[in-house]
Amino acid sequence: MVSVSLASRCCVALAGVLAVVALGCGGNGSGGACTTDLDCQTTFVCVADPGLEVARCMRPCDDATRLCDDGLVCTPLAGGRACYPGGRIGFGEPCTANLECESGTVCPAAIGRCTQACDHVASVCLVTERCVDDATVGAHCAP
Repeated sequence: MVSVSLASRCCVALAGVLAVVALGCGGNGSGGACTTDLDCQTTFVCVADPGLEVARCMRPCDDATRLCDDGLVCTPLAGGRACYPGGRIGFGEPCTANLECESGTVCPAAIGRCTQACDHVASVCLVTERCVDDATVGAHCAP
């Protein structure tokens, strides 16, 4: 039989408690799976939208925001607007809905491909493009 001292058991127990506390304080960041806001980092909320496979942690944003400061698109989702971390379809690839497109892009119906989102304040469009408004998906870069 292996003998473990009381001090060793206390250190192992304390390490376990500290690990749990550290995990609880951090929470999930942008795009992390969640079931409630408590699963997310402090400035994030848990968003459950019918277009998402699972609820995800996202930063809330408002109608005045088009592009979040980290380049994510402020997207209307169930219950409000949030900085959407993106879907699985890449820039320039065929799409049918915004939530399919990768971070920073949208899916305008007229184009049918994931296209760079933009705003008229700090355009991220190429020199050969302009930032055009779209009533459905918001402003995006177009030739």
